[in-house]
Amino acid sequence: MKVLTVYDVRPVGDNPFVELLCEHLSRAGVDMTCSVSEFWDSTAKNYDVIHFHWPEEVVGWNCEDSEIPDRLRTRVNSYKQAGVKIVYTRHNIGPHYPNKVIEQAYRIIEEESDVVVHMAGYSLCEFQKKYPDSKNSIIPHHIYEGRYDQTTSQAEARTSLGIPADAYVVVTFGKFRNWTEVRMVLRAFLNFQCRNKYLLASRLLPFFSKDPHHRGFFKRTISQVGYRMLVPALGHFCVLAGANDVVMEDRLLSLQLIASDLVFIQRKQILNSGNLPLAFLFGKAVVGPNVGNVGEILEKTGNPVFDPMVEKTIAIALQEAKAKGEDLGSRNFEYALSNWKMAVVAQKYVDLYDSLTNPIIHGH
Repeated sequence: MKVLTVYDVRPVGDNPFVELLCEHLSRAGVDMTCSVSEFWDSTAKNYDVIHFHWPEEVVGWNCEDSEIPDRLRTRVNSYKQAGVKIVYTRHNIGPHYPNKVIEQAYRIIEEESDVVVHMAGYSLCEFQKKYPDSKNSIIPHHIYEGRYDQTTSQAEARTSLGIPADAYVVVTFGKFRNWTEVRMVLRAFLNFQCRNKYLLASRLLPFFSKDPHHRGFFKRTISQVGYRMLVPALGHFCVLAGANDVVMEDRLLSLQLIASDLVFIQRKQILNSGNLPLAFLFGKAVVGPNVGNVGEILEKTGNPVFDPMVEKTIAIALQEAKAKGEDLGSRNFEYALSNWKMAVVAQKYVDLYDSLTNPIIHGH
């Protein structure tokens, strides 16, 4: 079976989801290709299945070409007419930033897919209200087995990062997308009643950067000066911050996770988060918004949730997670190994591909 995943694997990226999944699908016997150009350039007969993840990958993350949606629909339909099956794994409800072209790309892929894969029940129910005749499947987000070093001790990790051994460490991962998220996290952390607390937020600061890429001398200067002032100022409150335009290296991510006591998912609006299975893999407690699949999974596994529109609930959730201690992290680790292992998740995708390409065998 030949499958084209419409995604370009990068040497340095901040989400290894597709790369790891494709590796395990290959091990399971699937003839895998990961490429965006192949989708646009190849002949339809080459593949049995086309698998979409982020629509932004297909058309470009900042695409503003108004002709692209028509080209996309035409291309997808040409594959379908040749008997190729279309699978879409739904990572987001829509683009993170307003963009009419990308919004149309989402709609086209949603409408044209033979099966839409959801990572939990919330997404499935929400999608079915929008597309009642759609065919759907639930396959969970896998854990990132083998990707990150987990051999360092917590004491060693804290020494490497310059954090006291007896600190209570909260970590947030992923790019902070706006100042609303920044304010939410900083206020919650400052209101968190805990001695010797530290916040690791390596991608906290929008706009401000040590190496700004803004057009115009004035913006670049403000960005650089602001960065040099804000980072030390936040450090006085034990907030170890950095610019949101810097992708974390795997080694630093691993060190911060090992050093931490708690992972804080900082979104106000969210469907899925790779930080959740990442935290579970490292045996950490998690606090996150009671929104989307994230809220569903956190509640199911006994991790504290908050209402992102009610500030006091965030500090309460942080206190609750601290009170539950290391036992919660241990339970998260066991849950991840029981439900989200790479080989198990990959096999679910293989079974899905088989059901589409061999419908008679699978009773369709």
